[in-house]
Amino acid sequence: RGKNFLLTIRRLAAERDELKIVADQTGTPNWSRTLAEATAALVARGLPYLAERAGLYHFSATGATTWHGFATAIVGDAPRPRVVPITTAEYPTPARRPAYGVLATDRFRAAFGFALPTWQVALAACLAALASSSASRASACRSFASATASASLSRRLSIMRVESMAGTLHPKPMSKGMNDLP
Repeated sequence: RGKNFLLTIRRLAAERDELKIVADQTGTPNWSRTLAEATAALVARGLPYLAERAGLYHFSATGATTWHGFATAIVGDAPRPRVVPITTAEYPTPARRPAYGVLATDRFRAAFGFALPTWQVALAACLAALASSSASRASACRSFASATASASLSRRLSIMRVESMAGTLHPKPMSKGMNDLP
């Protein structure tokens, strides 16, 4: 419901001949629709299945790219704009970003038997949804964010942990941020 990297790059690509994008921060872009569909598939497996696998998992698309790589993929083969790599130092922001923010999803894959698609596959689906939606439904891809940005948001908000208690699943707010977990 607001601005995000994908929509900003698409807008700027239509307005500018050159985009300077940070190329020394690596992460994994995620589309919220992909995350929601995978979550629904997990919930459909039922409480006993989930209770047997209760724990903390990294849940993210696979693969990795830089902001520059992501912007280049969004722009695609268009001759304009030129996407120029820059360093983090050349684009200061109030929020410090990690140089490497890719989440290891092997434990999730081993426990649940599937992995989310690559960020490139999710981006292609998102762009196809955006292209097929009308102007009034242009929010199709508003929730495309990097795993790093999602983790940053999780640290600011309380995160939820699913625990198996007395045969039911209860969301339990955690008072600590993700970096404070054991």
